[in-house]
Amino acid sequence: MFDTLILMLDSTIRVATPLIFAALAGLFCERSGVVNIGLEGNLLASAFAGAATASVTGSAWEGVAAGVFWFPLQCHCCMVSPLLLTVVIR
Repeated sequence: MFDTLILMLDSTIRVATPLIFAALAGLFCERSGVVNIGLEGNLLASAFAGAATASVTGSAWEGVAAGVFWFPLQCHCCMVSPLLLTVVIR
């Protein structure tokens, strides 16, 4: 009984981690004043970046690093582009 509970908690944390990261990215985009409705696309793009990097370099750790750093980079572009658009319009 106790083993089943531990396995269930383990799988819950493991499966919920990408959703928690997406929620945090949405929070940062909201705080910057941008409504980001493409968070699922950002998740797919960062997964692709990680897989492509791991395939090219042959290192799983470099693939993980690329996937981890690609997602905030996309959200940063999401936050900066409206500011640049505001500067250009003025």
